[in-house]
Amino acid sequence: MGAGGVLKRSNASTNQGDFHVKICFICTYAISAFRNQIYDEPIGGAEFQQSLLARELKRRGMKICFIVKPDKTKDNEWIEGIEFIKAYNPNEGLKYIKNIFQTLKLFRAMKKANADIYYFRGAKYESGFVALFCNIFKKKMIHAIASDMDCNLDTTIYIKSNIKKYIYAYGIKNAHIVLSQTNIQKNLLLKNFNLSAKVIKNIIPFPYLADKDILKKNKKVKKVLWVGSISPIKRPEIYIKIAKEFPNIHFTMIGGKASKYSAFYDYIQTQKNGLSNFTHIDYVSVEEIDYYFKHTDLLICTSLIEGFPNIFLQAWSNCKPVFSSFDPDQVIEKYNIGISVKTEEQFIKVLKKICNDDQSDLLYRMSQNAISYIKKEHTPEIVIQQLIEILQKITQ
Repeated sequence: MGAGGVLKRSNASTNQGDFHVKICFICTYAISAFRNQIYDEPIGGAEFQQSLLARELKRRGMKICFIVKPDKTKDNEWIEGIEFIKAYNPNEGLKYIKNIFQTLKLFRAMKKANADIYYFRGAKYESGFVALFCNIFKKKMIHAIASDMDCNLDTTIYIKSNIKKYIYAYGIKNAHIVLSQTNIQKNLLLKNFNLSAKVIKNIIPFPYLADKDILKKNKKVKKVLWVGSISPIKRPEIYIKIAKEFPNIHFTMIGGKASKYSAFYDYIQTQKNGLSNFTHIDYVSVEEIDYYFKHTDLLICTSLIEGFPNIFLQAWSNCKPVFSSFDPDQVIEKYNIGISVKTEEQFIKVLKKICNDDQSDLLYRMSQNAISYIKKEHTPEIVIQQLIEILQKITQ
């Protein structure tokens, strides 16, 4: 096909094996998910999910590249047969003119990629310029929602100025298709942007799927896990307060310092001082983190708002229930794969209930339901087929 070359179009009946396009993911820190190391900032769910999608699409014959920020070498590189094109560092440059130079560098990188489809995820103003490039050069754009906050200009916390919000709105409205993670996001997009989105669920690959043999009846809670960025919206302080109520349970927190929340990170360090049943780990690689999901009894999420957390999928694929203050599309309650709560007091109450001897089989039932749910809704075989059908449709 060449370096972006001729697009092989197909009709609706075409087998996905006959359909090959070049897809460029625009994701600043994605290279960390492939290098298996921190790249200035710890990777989040968006980077993790895009790395999974890229690998799965490549396995099915698509050509894949990423546009990322430059590192010390600034040279483009190839990892796993995927090209990483270095564009710009969003944290560098003079305040009032850096956006101009960053946009020019983004366009240059997109031109170099010469992809058929450009994939952008999350609420960032760059989405508008990706849409503009695609309109000018007759390319296709996919905008994927990363969080419920992306679905309303008033809640896009990572876009401060009104001008950038309008640019983001231009991007999402001019994408050839918008992908949501949940029906809630789909409804919010219709309400706030008058957009009809397509629900494509997050994936979890088979290497993460646990064997049912790890399920054990009458298992008591001894270890609890929390994973996320140390930021106010994730509310890690609630997790620490819960840990103080259960001295006989060991609580592990995995989450590093984000540059914009360094003061909050320091505050969290003071809150966990003196807790003998508490371990905080700043960073665990993508390959190593599965160990912690395998060796915990349940996952706790204290976030105010999310999209569809990858950590939920990692927990459920390891047969571990999720106790959460956020329930995407109410799947936790619907499929009985954890417990949905609203307050710190409710977290403590339900955990005490689970720890009682007469409730010990509840974890077992939730664990059975979790692995069944994952296999039904989130495997690559199911989700990637749906995505490829979308790729075929927008390139016809």
